[in-house]
Amino acid sequence: MDIRELDRRAVATLGAVIAQIGPDQLRLPTPCADWTLHGLLRHQVSENLGFAAAAAGVTGDIRAWDQGNLGGDPHQAYLDSADAMAKAFTEDVWTIHSRSGSSGSFPAGSRSVCMCSTA
Repeated sequence: MDIRELDRRAVATLGAVIAQIGPDQLRLPTPCADWTLHGLLRHQVSENLGFAAAAAGVTGDIRAWDQGNLGGDPHQAYLDSADAMAKAFTEDVWTIHSRSGSSGSFPAGSRSVCMCSTA
């Protein structure tokens, strides 16, 4: 199975969970020390945007990994960032970056997976 399909499933599952979060819940703590739900969602949006930027060849600017802004609609911010990441890893784009070797910290032909555990 194409790992991007697994990622699409995970993105959809997380999106369904985020859709259920109310504004009053954003200040609640998470199992991660010092993180509120708002901070965790902002982190996820930032990671999505960071991976999208890296796939596009933006590797020298660390700010690409810290641009997550939830605005007034955290669910839409997540969906938009997930869409940007998905588009960055389409077959056509990935093939171009892999062949040209211009993928910066992603060596040609490699794949990158980010996982987080609360254990």
